[in-house]
Amino acid sequence: MQHWVLGDTAGPIRNERWGEVQETFFAPFIVMPVILETLRIKQKKFTVTEKESTYSWRDRIFMLPYLILWLLTLAALIKFNYGKFGSEILMGSVITFWLLTHFVNLTFCLFIASGRPFLRNAERFGRQVKGQLEVGRLVVPLETVDMADHGVKFITPTMKSKVVEAGQHIALDLTGTDGVPIQVHGLVVRVIELKGQFNYAVRLTDTGRNVDEQNEYLHLIYDGFNGTLSVEQDRWITPLDELWMNIALRFEQWQKSFNRRHETLKQRGSSK
Repeated sequence: MQHWVLGDTAGPIRNERWGEVQETFFAPFIVMPVILETLRIKQKKFTVTEKESTYSWRDRIFMLPYLILWLLTLAALIKFNYGKFGSEILMGSVITFWLLTHFVNLTFCLFIASGRPFLRNAERFGRQVKGQLEVGRLVVPLETVDMADHGVKFITPTMKSKVVEAGQHIALDLTGTDGVPIQVHGLVVRVIELKGQFNYAVRLTDTGRNVDEQNEYLHLIYDGFNGTLSVEQDRWITPLDELWMNIALRFEQWQKSFNRRHETLKQRGSSK
């Protein structure tokens, strides 16, 4: 019934499994406020959610409730099933099933609480906007890949060779809504070749020559669909598949971080 009701009312995004993960995630921090409210003890100060795109060791303290529950659930799984054989395992399968369910939910909670790396202060959104870049006397057509408040990435579809270098200051003429021209300036911070096409990442120093152009630039970013969000859940991907993908992705990130640190230490040692 729960599966049917949530599937019918929540739309194509959420089901009861992700509902359980969400409830498990909020539970440790909602228990005390609920008890206090029941006792008529109300919170008088409203705390605004932190908006800074930083993640420090203090934020990892919020992982402790999930880590403690995760360790207790793991210990319960081992203790309950240790020494059981045959029909004993079958008789205890219901308890084992719920312990495994909570174990998976708490693992997702650990992933959520650990956050994700912030590569920039403002989120970038996929936006395909036409424009042009002046390189000397040459005018090169361009198309943006993604855009943010103070950054943009673009390609030059008609030019397969590199047109600008990292560290170069450039001006981009973009076409806004209803053909309104927008000129932005910035510094090329990165040039990456992907599938035979150069991608140019630019940190913008200004987003328009006047307030109207600046507003039009922001209009291009935010007046559109957020392509980073899913519109439908793939029914063929189970929570176990998601769990494995999360583990594999985080292991890959840890490996890259380890390799970067190793290379840094190696370069410092060679310089000495």
